Amino acid sequence: MEKKPVKTMLEMAKEQGMVTGLVATSQINHATPASFAAHNESRRNYDEIADDYIDNKVSDQLPVDLLLGGGVRYFEREDRNLVEEFQLQGYQYVSDFDALPSLQTLPAIGLFADKAFPFALDENPNRLEVMTNKALSLLQRQDVGFFVMIEGSQIDWCGHANDIACAMAEMDDFAKSIALAKAYVDAHPDTLLVVTADHSTGGLTIGANGKYKWNTDVIKGVRQTAWPLAMSLAKANDMQKTWRESVDWALTEEQIQQLVTAKKSEEPAVALYRQVKAIINQQSYTGWTTKGHTAVDVQVFSYGKGADVFVGSQNNTDIAKKLIGFIQ
Repeated sequence: MEKKPVKTMLEMAKEQGMVTGLVATSQINHATPASFAAHNESRRNYDEIADDYIDNKVSDQLPVDLLLGGGVRYFEREDRNLVEEFQLQGYQYVSDFDALPSLQTLPAIGLFADKAFPFALDENPNRLEVMTNKALSLLQRQDVGFFVMIEGSQIDWCGHANDIACAMAEMDDFAKSIALAKAYVDAHPDTLLVVTADHSTGGLTIGANGKYKWNTDVIKGVRQTAWPLAMSLAKANDMQKTWRESVDWALTEEQIQQLVTAKKSEEPAVALYRQVKAIINQQSYTGWTTKGHTAVDVQVFSYGKGADVFVGSQNNTDIAKKLIGFIQ
């Protein structure tokens, strides 16, 4: 296969003298952020992708001025300590999320988890909102304009899991981040905001089991994602008590028996994981059609200067071309 480098829109922005940023709740060298600043044949070559954030120079400069996300293990390795290399290039570095306010100048890098952040429902429910706020605060201080990609990475992961409470917590964090970005555009009307997705995941249906209803109160009453809840139930002597520690609504006798049966299986944690999701989905009338990606069109929302060019149905590659047109 003939391989040729393809310049990214972030690299184009850097060439134009803009400051650049990547923010994600996954590891910062995961597929989406990586596609903006790295060049590799596989999304799974995490070490090599992390190396590119140092080695892939743009006009003799590092490509990304601000990196916020997870992925410590890929940047502090035995074979190469990229954090030290960033610091030698003048980057501030923090690894404690509570220390994020201490980042006051660019360039900067914050890595707040060994790999990805925990799910929002399990810990730190507003981490993307907080990182978005910090990113906008730092980037707006520059008078050369900026390009930033901000990803609610784990919405997709919750969709793959068919875990509706997980997905809604991630969407809530993402929505709050969008609100911050919109407020920024309101205050700086020469800015363009585009919100979209690379695909849909899970085939979510609002309503299930022959009912045109969706019980959001049931979902709001779940305070833990399905896997840690299943692990706790697998160890519990009193499953009803353990359930109520993480869920605001009580189990029916039938649901209790379903959990008891799952716990007696050869792999109790796995069986309980499936049953926990089934109970929550049934109780909330949430339907799923797949654990994979779907082929449905995704929404594209735009706001600010030039937003009208994104109106209507369009090929996903046209979104990139339009954004590049604004950068160049």
